[in-house]
Formats: sequence, structure tokens, C-alpha cells
Amino acid sequence: FYFFIKEGEAEGYSWKINAEGKTVVTVNDEPVAVRLMERLDKHPIPPPPPPKRRPGASWEPNFMSLRSPQFEWISTGELTFQIEARMDYGERKNWKDTKTARLEKKLSSILAGLSSASISIKALREKEEAREREWAEDERRRLERARNLETQRRLRRNLVKHTERWERAERLRAFIKGVENCLKFAPLADQDMAQAWIDWAHEQADLLDPLQESLALITTLDEQLESWFSGSHYGQVEKGWWPE
Repeated sequence: FYFFIKEGEAEGYSWKINAEGKTVVTVNDEPVAVRLMERLDKHPIPPPPPPKRRPGASWEPNFMSLRSPQFEWISTGELTFQIEARMDYGERKNWKDTKTARLEKKLSSILAGLSSASISIKALREKEEAREREWAEDERRRLERARNLETQRRLRRNLVKHTERWERAERLRAFIKGVENCLKFAPLADQDMAQAWIDWAHEQADLLDPLQESLALITTLDEQLESWFSGSHYGQVEKGWWPE
């Protein structure tokens, strides 16, 4: 790896080992993770021969033949230089030893490849960052629309609720008025007895009537949504008077 570092530094590249133990070379102010690998050959290890059986000794099973095959890895000396980074399709990432050229003979190609990779990595990152910003802006607009719609839905729901309470209070008052009209023709004793009920009934109607409460609570347009509101409704949303 020494000749890569030496030639790379001559081109202005800097090398270091990061916190994850990976080799990183900085090219054009862009960190590029690389590694140097050696191809290993896998060779089976033959099992040891069974022990010789002494004359007259009883037979014993040989369980060694039942064990899983054993292997060893043999160095080949064939090296591969690899760029470990996401880049645009078509960018070269690997350089290998071949029968006609060892890796050190491909140093100029590798250094040029690192420079090209740094440009590709930066371009891809900027493209992804732009895509993330665009997604974030779309999400912000979607959430803003969803919050506006939910605020409108809740204000309408409150309007309908207050209207229904007021209508019920007015129905009660109309009935109480009808009772009072009938009492005009009733004996005086019945009128005196019914007066307590009339007073009580008016109190019940007032409890229903939202106009008897703070008008600021009825007429406010300040509807606070939950901080966790995401615009998604789980379950069925009640139908309102207005088409959605």
C-alpha cells in the first residue's frame, strides 16, 4: 500500500484511517474510502488417516470421517484495489493484478480513477441532497395544506355543534312558551304550581344555549392542532355538512 500512498501524496492526496478502521483518501477535498484486498485460494484439508488396528483388538467406529470438511486459505499474492463508495453508474471501482500487469503498474490509472470517483461521489451526494431538500419542501407544503384543511374541518365541526345546541335550546323555549300560553287559561292554583317548573325549564334551555356562554369561545378562529398532527386520519372521519 506504501507506493499508493507515496504517489497519491505527490498528487496532493492525503490518507488516513477513520474511526471505523477504513482507509480514506481525500481527493479534491472529497473523502473516498478504499481498500486493498488479496485473493485467497480455498483448499480442503484431508482428514487424518484412521489409526492402525492392533491384531486382536475390537473394532471401534471412526467418527473422524463424519466431521465437516476442513479448509484452509492460501495466499495467492494477487491484489485488488477497490473504491468503497457510491458513485454514478459506469464509474470504475476495481483494479486487479493480472498476468500481464501487476497492480503497481496501474498506479496512474488508479490515481485518475480516484480523482474521477471524487467528482462522481460529490455530484451524487449533491444530487441526493437536492432531492432530499425537494422532498422536504413537498412534505412541508403537504403538511401545511393538511393542517389548513384540518383546522377548517374542526372550525366547521364547532360551528355545527354550537348551531345544534342553540336549535335544541330554542326548541325547548318554544315548548316552554307553549306551556305558558296554555297556563293562561288554567286555574290560578295550577299557574302558581307550574311557575317553579317553568323557571327550572328555562335554566335547562340556557345550559344548552351556547349564546349564554362566552361569545369569544364561539367566534374564535384560533384552532390549535396537536404538535404531532401529520395529516393522516386513522379510522373513519365523521361526515360534515360540507363536501370535502
